[in-house]
Amino acid sequence: MNIHLKQIWKMKMTYFIAAVIVIAFAMIIGISQRKHPELEGDSYQFSFNADNYVYQGGKLTDQQIENLEDSMVDIVQQMICAVNESKTEIDLSAYANNEQWIKMSMQVAAAVDPMVEESNFVMDSEKEGLFYIDYGCSEEEHRKKVKEFQKNIENIVKECATGADTDVAYAKAVFEYLVNHCRYDYETFSSSRESGITKAEGAARYRQMSVYQVIMNGSGVCQQFSRAYSLLLRQVGIPVLEIGGISNIPFASNNVAYDGKKEGELFGINHMWNELQLSGKWYGADITMAVNALETEEEFSQNTMNRYFGMSDEMMQRNFPSDFSIVTIGYQTMDVPACEKELILIGEENNEDQWSESRSDDKDQSESGMIDKIDVHYEVISSDESGTGVTMVLAFEECETVYQLDVSMPENYKKDQVYQICYLLGEDASTDMADVPENAICVRITEISKEGTLDQNPGLFLNLFVGGMMEAVENRCSVDAENRMICGNGLGANMCMYALFQSDGLTKDTFAKYVCVDPDMYHRFNGKTLSEYEDLYFGRCRQLSTSLLVQNTSQADEGQIARLELLKNRIKKREYKNFYYI
Repeated sequence: MNIHLKQIWKMKMTYFIAAVIVIAFAMIIGISQRKHPELEGDSYQFSFNADNYVYQGGKLTDQQIENLEDSMVDIVQQMICAVNESKTEIDLSAYANNEQWIKMSMQVAAAVDPMVEESNFVMDSEKEGLFYIDYGCSEEEHRKKVKEFQKNIENIVKECATGADTDVAYAKAVFEYLVNHCRYDYETFSSSRESGITKAEGAARYRQMSVYQVIMNGSGVCQQFSRAYSLLLRQVGIPVLEIGGISNIPFASNNVAYDGKKEGELFGINHMWNELQLSGKWYGADITMAVNALETEEEFSQNTMNRYFGMSDEMMQRNFPSDFSIVTIGYQTMDVPACEKELILIGEENNEDQWSESRSDDKDQSESGMIDKIDVHYEVISSDESGTGVTMVLAFEECETVYQLDVSMPENYKKDQVYQICYLLGEDASTDMADVPENAICVRITEISKEGTLDQNPGLFLNLFVGGMMEAVENRCSVDAENRMICGNGLGANMCMYALFQSDGLTKDTFAKYVCVDPDMYHRFNGKTLSEYEDLYFGRCRQLSTSLLVQNTSQADEGQIARLELLKNRIKKREYKNFYYI
């Protein structure tokens, strides 16, 4: 539940207000949906005629109507009708004696209907209860805007409903549609929290991120994604909630490190995701985390998509451990149903998907997080020499695949002399990044994520690397075994970090220096984030057994830079020796 970052969090009052808004939306929009009869059978057959479907604006559910005061229901419905009919004013003078109800009704109407959210209600200075509706454009332009939005909703619903004869099929189709069409709006989100701007300016910028923008442009943040998902599910009657809480995976754009955090405390940000009822059971779904994964994971697949759809409570805690302590009252009041089991998607290719396999493998690993050493069987199937080095191709029985190694030799190489050696993981790693001496041997290992081996089983790849690739190279070259270096960029850097956190086991005494360029501590290997592997390593060793250099490049986006800052602050707290950051 991903489920990309600009800075690292500092909690300010505006952030607290944003959290309150998120929680309020979750309570206003979704809470009343929880009352729904249990449905029998493995898959609920819902009757929905996509051909005759026409979007008629956001509507209150029956449960919301039951829970709201009659007057508030009337105000909300009037507002929705007025905006969708492009009226320029609305007369609520009948309720003028209860200004608080009018304000609350406006919030509910904006939460229910995206076009109301896009509008601004201005009270008449002379007539109490009369509001002018400011659309930021002419009445004619607004009518066109409403028509285009309604058409988009209809197209999405019809596309997702085509061939979907169950609630599960439709919900999954909508989930995939949003993930494939959405992007996280870091720029607007960050600008809404710039230092020096007024509260009103920040709120105005934040309003630019709306459900309307998600439907029309695919742009938003977690709150908008979850509300858009709810809107599209409710078109066919699927019960759905928006859940507001704290996630400890910082995917938002301006997370700034908390000062004075104690070791072990959750590092979290405000987040919103969904819970939906399918075939009588509740499941979690997180559009934002899946969008985040699509943007960051090189090997994004259907299995990755499924990771954040149909989640159990246990799976949600694994994907994005959450802390509800600051919203305990609201959370309990909402009485959010338990998601007891994850959804098994019958008929999907690889039903026991990579994620399930990863979780099983996790249980097989020791509690310490260390991986086992295996005997590696390889064959050098080709070895081509050139004036500057050797290209070797190795085939491994363990994964039935091959890896290419490009070995660069120093000028005037002599077999009776030992040389420092540097292993470069991935095509983007370079000797300049690692600051390798001119007379060193450099070995580049390309296509390290070939066939998904790396993410699915990084322990296997590390065994192939240490027990096979290194052995093949060093059987041929004279190397200084006490001064080996390893350098990686991006995914290669993540693998370097993973190798480091096994340096009291499989990679013990293997490398004297690790160079990690643009690593991501929230990258998952085999179901665990690198951050989790670091926790386990620190619990075992308390100190680095080697030298670590972490740096970022101009290619790193703002999210990567923020995560690097988070890594730097985390390791500083550990008081590791031999840690350097550029």
